[in-house]
Amino acid sequence: MTQKVDEETRTKWRLLVERLIYATDSGLVTWQASIAEEQFLTNLKDKIVTFGYSGDGTSNVYFFRIDDDFDGNKIDYFDDEDLDEGTYANREDRYFYRLGNFHKSLSRKVSGADAVLDELLEVLPELPPPSKKERDLDDEIPF
Repeated sequence: MTQKVDEETRTKWRLLVERLIYATDSGLVTWQASIAEEQFLTNLKDKIVTFGYSGDGTSNVYFFRIDDDFDGNKIDYFDDEDLDEGTYANREDRYFYRLGNFHKSLSRKVSGADAVLDELLEVLPELPPPSKKERDLDDEIPF
């Protein structure tokens, strides 16, 4: 359910999300896994930003929560539905899908899965190029 906030707040939320994604992809912001499943944390200027997924099969949302680092009090909370409110984005451009992709990428980065794949690929020999016969077979179109 979307929150009743003014467009200025909604614009700031969207800008924050875009900058977090950019800074994460650029390596300027690092995240760690939370003790809560499907959630990640980062610290920015004495604030804890939590990004996570919550779903029960009926209602599924990606959310951001901002807490004060000193006392743990919640400062702000918004989800993909809040970000999409008032927009007429195509399905692929909606924040639910964009944040879903970000969540998957972040999960792999935090778990180290991609780094492990790179390490394993480094120690294994490269495949030889296909032989001429194999290339010719690939070019044939069966009728």
